[in-house]
Amino acid sequence: MSKVRVYELSKELGVENRDVLAACKALDINVKSHSSSMSEEDASRIRDKVPKSAGISSVRRATARPLPKKPVAKRPVAKGGAAKSPIKKKQQILEIRRPAPAAPAPSESHSNREVQELPPDFVPQVRHEIKLNWTSGKAQHFLEKLGDGVALDMVQIPAGSFLMGSPDDELERSDAEGPQHSVKVPSFFMGRYPVTQAQWRVVARMKPVNSEIEMKLNPSNFEGDDRPVEQVNWFEAQEFCARLSATTPGRIYRLPSEAEWEYACRAGTQTAFCFGETLTTNLANYRGTEWKEVGESGQYGRGPKGEYREETMPVGRFPANDFGLHDLHGNVWEWCEDEWHGSYKGAPEDGSAWVDVEATDERNRVLRGGSWFNYPRHCRSAFRNSDTPGNRVNSYGFRVVCVSARTP
Repeated sequence: MSKVRVYELSKELGVENRDVLAACKALDINVKSHSSSMSEEDASRIRDKVPKSAGISSVRRATARPLPKKPVAKRPVAKGGAAKSPIKKKQQILEIRRPAPAAPAPSESHSNREVQELPPDFVPQVRHEIKLNWTSGKAQHFLEKLGDGVALDMVQIPAGSFLMGSPDDELERSDAEGPQHSVKVPSFFMGRYPVTQAQWRVVARMKPVNSEIEMKLNPSNFEGDDRPVEQVNWFEAQEFCARLSATTPGRIYRLPSEAEWEYACRAGTQTAFCFGETLTTNLANYRGTEWKEVGESGQYGRGPKGEYREETMPVGRFPANDFGLHDLHGNVWEWCEDEWHGSYKGAPEDGSAWVDVEATDERNRVLRGGSWFNYPRHCRSAFRNSDTPGNRVNSYGFRVVCVSARTP
């Protein structure tokens, strides 16, 4: 019987390797990488799930030299100088404005919001050129209804290019945030909020894709339907995406690539935070008080000190960025698809996840955004963290990305 490799099928369908891999996971087809083979029968099943001409650029998995093993840092420390990084060229996405007002949490009524209802045959359209009226604070989005009155609010992120990483003179940067490099990102949909505990429970009751991964109904330390789910590891976040993808024909859910995450977080800005050069505890949930024992002040640059809430907060409590996304700074760290690399040397420039072909499941995965426990410097748009994929911490959560399996 003839065999078909993942990368061959990706090229045939005009989609990224990771989208074919996600479809394989949803259909319980045992493949491990873009070079893995599957039967022609399984390939036909993938063709049904991922129709031809998706219009998504082909992904190139970067291969890097193995990194030496290093201890996992729960509170990574970065050093650097202080100065403002000028914007050297006009941003093609949007102009910077004040934060949008906080949006209602997912469990609240959506009667006062402009939301596209999601018909059964709806497929998000991923295009390379999208015009959105950002000045009014509105964006194209849809609700993925999960059941039990719970839905995922998915916001369309426009295609564009941005400068990933931090400049050498950004306050408290680390070498892992460089070198800065230009990345071109296709359009995609991203969760308006981190995945909540109510959303997690609904998906946890769905049919397993990987029977070896148990999704506990209530894994979180800080309980609340509208609080972000936490104490979930990278594998469990992947299983969440796989189960959801298995129930949504034509739509594939996955973790964001690190490039997609930073692009969505920045929303056209090049400052340390999407809100500007500093952060306050009125804008995000982080540790805003002094901790003398570790030499932390609770403030960033010329910004003020604030409060330390000592717990997660319900999603949507704080203002959105200019893409309409909430809680990208603080609250919970968010898992990304990428494996950890100590710098951006050799990183992809097409927005795809940086996953080495020969990597193992034990390799650290990227975390972004900071959390309720961390200081403002850890919440910067460019700050990078990592941990072993099997680790669960009460500050680790995630949000999802949705890509279209086809275009008209």
